[in-house]
Amino acid sequence: MKEKIIKISWGKTLDGKVINVNDAIRDKDYYCLCCDEKLTLRTGNIKRKHFSHRNDSKCDPESVYHKLAKFLICYAISENAKGNKQIKMVSKCHGCDKEHKKIITPRIFSNAKDEVPIDKYRCDVVAYLNNGNKVAIEVFHTHEIDEEKKKNLSIP
Repeated sequence: MKEKIIKISWGKTLDGKVINVNDAIRDKDYYCLCCDEKLTLRTGNIKRKHFSHRNDSKCDPESVYHKLAKFLICYAISENAKGNKQIKMVSKCHGCDKEHKKIITPRIFSNAKDEVPIDKYRCDVVAYLNNGNKVAIEVFHTHEIDEEKKKNLSIP
């Protein structure tokens, strides 16, 4: 049986507002970003503060991580678009196998959207730059995109 207990740092209110666990208030209801099940706020003295699903939850932890990653990427890009945030991007080159770091200054992006269709594909996140260009971002936890999609979307 696969491990189902995960510590979730983000949830949403009944009206859909996304909230970090550190801003959560006891006795208020919060829901999973992925499955919409009610979450329990855990605020013990030993473990870090987190949300958790009920033990009988059917929510797939990989789906939670995937959706949360897309949300956080869109959030960082929207903060960059407002001028509030520079983004530190770290990537590993598939050609030379070296790690590369780049700082993206505020206001480079105009916005970002998740689950955007491009040609016959659906991209996890598309970031829109102020110069009119688009950046397709694929999030993976265990499964990378296939070679055909990589080639057709010019993803290194």
